[in-house]
Amino acid sequence: MPNFGVGVYYKTDRYYLSVSIPRLLQTERFRKENEQITHATDRPHLFASTGFRTPLSANWTFAPAVLVSYVEAAPIEILLDAGFSYRENFTIGAQYTRSGGIGGVMSLHISDGLQLGYAYVTSSVDQINRFSNGTHEMLLKIRLSDGLNGTPSGRAASFTREVNEKASANERKIGTKNKNRTQKIVNNEKDASIHAAFSHSCTRGKFPLWPN
Repeated sequence: MPNFGVGVYYKTDRYYLSVSIPRLLQTERFRKENEQITHATDRPHLFASTGFRTPLSANWTFAPAVLVSYVEAAPIEILLDAGFSYRENFTIGAQYTRSGGIGGVMSLHISDGLQLGYAYVTSSVDQINRFSNGTHEMLLKIRLSDGLNGTPSGRAASFTREVNEKASANERKIGTKNKNRTQKIVNNEKDASIHAAFSHSCTRGKFPLWPN
């Protein structure tokens, strides 16, 4: 049966919030197997998620998140997630659900357009572990876009902002009387920074177009 869903998503560099209902319509499904007919009803599920990122040091970032799901006639499910990221290239973390699920996750940015991840989830409930050894999940994420209207995003945007902020700081130090001289210094610093970033990217096989 056809169905449709709605959702909203808000994201900044350090915070995100999302609310969604993947299936709005309450549809019924019938299945006949071995001369037996089974009946099931798809009920709307509500999902709400939020999280943030905070730096712990120059290299490490901490990113906790929470996901709440609700469906009629069922207990509210809560998933807690906490991850530690090293230079935003390698992430390792843990998950816990209200129903007793526990797991570990990790991801690796192979390049600025390719991300690989792995997760293992099991249960802390003995009755469930008798019938299941947990689940293994793999993630492959490929990004082809460079942002809207060709504007830089993610690391490229952060790099651009850093260069512009550095330029503004230098201009304030020197003063408006030496504006022409300042512009020359800024241009030289931009060229040097771009050259260094490009050399660093080539060395690590990365291109500064992949968002964090």
